[in-house]
Amino acid sequence: MSENATQALIFVKTKQKPISMNEMRSSVIVISLCDSLIQSFYSSLSTFYAPLLLKSAQSKPLANDPKIQTALAELSAGLSLFLREQVSRNSECTNVLGLSDELEFWKSVSARQHGKKSERSRAELFVRLLEPAVKECLRLENSAFITIGPPRKIKTRLSIEDTGENHIGIALAELLDVLDTHITDSLDEVWRCLDPDATQPFPESRMRQLIEAIGYWIVKIVQMHLGCTEHNEQRRDVPYSVLWTLEFRQVKPGIQLGIKACKQWQKSSELLTQKLWRRYAPHPWEGPQPNLAYLTQFCARLTEVLNLRGLYEHLCRLLTRDERTELRMDRGLEHFLFGSWAKDMEFEGESSAPTLVRELFNPLLYNPYTAEQWASTMSMIDSKLRPAEERAASRLRTRLLMANPRGDIGSNQISPIQLLREFQTYQELIRRPIVSQILQAERETMLGYLEASLKEFREEFLKGTGAVLERKSASAGFSDRPVGMITAKNIPESINRILWAGHMESRVSDDLQLVEVLLSDLDRFGLYKQEAMSLIEDVATWRREQFEAWSRDRLARLADKKPKDQNMTLAFEPSGHLLTLSTTDGKLEVGYPDGLVQLQREVRLLTGLGYPVPSKLIKAADQGEALYRYAIVLKQVAHFYNSIDSQMIPSQQALMLNSALAFERLIKSPQLQLRGNLNDIDKGITWDQLSEVETYISQLQAASRQLMSENRKLRKVHFTIVEKIIRLLEVDLLRNQPRWRKATLEPFREWVVLGNLNLDELVDSHCRELIDFERNFKGLKTRGRDAEKLPNEIRIDCITVNCVPIKMSIEGLLQNLFEALQTCLRRSIQGDLVAADAFLTGKRDYEHFEMAPPSFATSDEVAKDLDEHEIMWTQYENFSTELEQLAREDWISFRSKCYLFDEFLTTWFNKLRSTEANPMTVRLQKEIDHYWEVVPALKWVRGDVLSPDHWLELFRLIGLPRGTKLDQLTFGDLLRVSRSIVEHTETLKNLTHRAQAEVVVREALQELDVWGAGATFTLTDYIDSSGQTVCLVKDWKDIVSQVRFDYRTTLPSSILVYRNTLSANHLSFLY
Repeated sequence: MSENATQALIFVKTKQKPISMNEMRSSVIVISLCDSLIQSFYSSLSTFYAPLLLKSAQSKPLANDPKIQTALAELSAGLSLFLREQVSRNSECTNVLGLSDELEFWKSVSARQHGKKSERSRAELFVRLLEPAVKECLRLENSAFITIGPPRKIKTRLSIEDTGENHIGIALAELLDVLDTHITDSLDEVWRCLDPDATQPFPESRMRQLIEAIGYWIVKIVQMHLGCTEHNEQRRDVPYSVLWTLEFRQVKPGIQLGIKACKQWQKSSELLTQKLWRRYAPHPWEGPQPNLAYLTQFCARLTEVLNLRGLYEHLCRLLTRDERTELRMDRGLEHFLFGSWAKDMEFEGESSAPTLVRELFNPLLYNPYTAEQWASTMSMIDSKLRPAEERAASRLRTRLLMANPRGDIGSNQISPIQLLREFQTYQELIRRPIVSQILQAERETMLGYLEASLKEFREEFLKGTGAVLERKSASAGFSDRPVGMITAKNIPESINRILWAGHMESRVSDDLQLVEVLLSDLDRFGLYKQEAMSLIEDVATWRREQFEAWSRDRLARLADKKPKDQNMTLAFEPSGHLLTLSTTDGKLEVGYPDGLVQLQREVRLLTGLGYPVPSKLIKAADQGEALYRYAIVLKQVAHFYNSIDSQMIPSQQALMLNSALAFERLIKSPQLQLRGNLNDIDKGITWDQLSEVETYISQLQAASRQLMSENRKLRKVHFTIVEKIIRLLEVDLLRNQPRWRKATLEPFREWVVLGNLNLDELVDSHCRELIDFERNFKGLKTRGRDAEKLPNEIRIDCITVNCVPIKMSIEGLLQNLFEALQTCLRRSIQGDLVAADAFLTGKRDYEHFEMAPPSFATSDEVAKDLDEHEIMWTQYENFSTELEQLAREDWISFRSKCYLFDEFLTTWFNKLRSTEANPMTVRLQKEIDHYWEVVPALKWVRGDVLSPDHWLELFRLIGLPRGTKLDQLTFGDLLRVSRSIVEHTETLKNLTHRAQAEVVVREALQELDVWGAGATFTLTDYIDSSGQTVCLVKDWKDIVSQVRFDYRTTLPSSILVYRNTLSANHLSFLY
């Protein structure tokens, strides 16, 4: 076959022997070759061999071997990458393997030398937009690899406990943050890119593949965090997933985070492609939503694992110890699933295990080709759990019939809230067919309660949408709010209405979802669903109407250039002036509407919730946000300009005339001050002149600071003089003449300062060269003439002060300085003469005796060595001095300026790198390397949320001396224990997270105290056994249960991670 053949039919013998006609079918393989050899191999592998290997029953040992799966994936990815590079350089229809791969593709396009400049500029732009998200993804992968190890790495239970983590998969919270704040934003910026360099928008086909590839990447990250395995005690050669072996509380948060990450990316994909981008006129999304089927199915697998773990926990909670022993559920889920098979069945290793058992070894190794085997395995587990479900259902029914599941004395009728809570708690168990049948009556009761709740929702909706909103009863403690209305801070009522409607829609949808899961087989379900869907549709319609009304109002305000109320305007003209002087009151006004700030918040909020905000409003908000930082500075300058006259002392205004005029010229003639062109004297700076805006604002700030500084200094001098005059007025002139004399001598202080100095030492230290003496002699002569101009007397009202003695003293001081200069000059000349004579004499004597001058090589070497050591130690001294300046900073102020320490290390690192290596540079480099390790850990000792007790614990942990106080803590104190800080980084991190959790709980407790202070209750009379009438709170149990339920459901789930470290008061609130 030719090496360049693109089409061929190839016959391959499987055995090295002659083949007869009868052996043709069993000994010959037929292979077809289409296109290139690599393309044919890749197509056969990806479409035939890989699926067959992963699906075929004969190859089950290979299909469940992580090494085989990884090898197949890497081979397929490598072939795909090679084929992509062989595609025409002008083609953008290559396959997208991931976000990093996409970045490399655009980098390669930007590096093409023969490509068009516009194409390279476009590729460089896409690289800049994608790079931040790629860096975050790589950081997340590296952190997962370091913390967890390679994907599906076998670990023992001891190794997991030794990490100090109580839960696995908690770090997946970072994945949610990366998806929301980095990946989604980066893709949105790439799609919406309107930069002139992007001559063509981002291709939709590539974006679809990229979104789908990110779905596969999410699965990989989740598998890296949750895919750990460990060995069974009986079968050491078979690894089991820790999702079966660890306690439920250790795996539940991680599984929930994995499910949340999958669903979040599904929602983000739908939001971007079907809502935001589809309505983006410059570059609309035209095709269907990206195919995230694999991610959806993987999410369903995680949900099944979570439901199975939850079901098993519910069963163990409801069954007695004897029942658990009888049903072999007393040794954990691991033994229940694998114990009997590992003990009774003789199979060697994972590869020879039964098919249904092997599916459970690691449930996260999801394979769509083995979905049927997984379903069969789940069916078999259902059969094993059926006896336990029957017994648990009877006990749950008894629990639901009791007024208080804990056994407290009370009524025989359970409240709706308690019943709903029990259904939500045990929903994994109640949805089971047998349990659902046993709890038929209780489910009917629950549906009745939800039907009544649906009517209450309908009434609340009708009241909330009425012209006059009724208030809640004062007993609820929120009498100042409309019925069910959300009142977010700094948000107008129109937005609050939209949020309220969305919240109600979500609440009804949640109830409907619960009914569909647990009560869909009941007779009244159809009617309930119909009414719930009708209410949801009505609420959604009203919500859309409110949004459209908001949009119309904001668009009208945006288009109104001359509104009656300037505070309501949103009109912003980029070509308008930054500053204008009002023609009515002369005040300085900023050409930036205050309403734009509010519009930015509203647009961000509604856009984040998926509302189709009009493009004009988005553009206005984006423009306002881009110029907001300039507007804030200008408003400060305008306030200073409008209020400076009230801050000046009238008698001092003339002293600040020059600064005031310079500031006013900047306001009235900015172009003249910037360019110096008289033709632009009446022109102002506009918002679209960004290159000049920053310069102009800098000049405004400098001018205002200059004027403010002068005013502050003059006011200080003014009040100091006033204070001294007031003190002098209290002094008797005849009895305290020296004090008056001292006060009047203050104007001559600069003349008599020489009397406090040693003139000889002063001249010796400052006069070294001839030019120094010349300058001082000339200055002394000028000073003498100025002294003659001093007044002979000073008159203060009726008092005359004789200044002649002072003038004589000043002349004497000037004469003394003149003599000191002469003496010092004479000594300097004499010393130079002696040195010159010695030098000349020594050289002439050597010549007289015909001797060569002596060599001082050793002395030169010593001098050179001293110079080198001086340089080294000077370098160390400079480093230590700069570091000491930072170390003296108090930590409370410096913790927000840690970047100064980072800049200090970077500066010295670059300085040492450019210096020839010596022992001192090596030592300094080691110190810098150590401090680099300290920099990331400093954020865990910031202590923004730490209480005094937390600070004491932090001081003890890092080894600070006993008695250290926070207000006296300096940055140097932390540097001295820097090694301890690095060593205890994880502990300090946990301390900060724990403090944050306690802050949340404390705030919730404070809200509960506020509720308790304003709550009113309905009392009922009760006659006790002694015949005394006692007032009891009516429905006390329901009120307490509702409050506790509301607060527990509203607290973030992350708090539960630190429940073992919270105080008793906090724990009592949580449980």
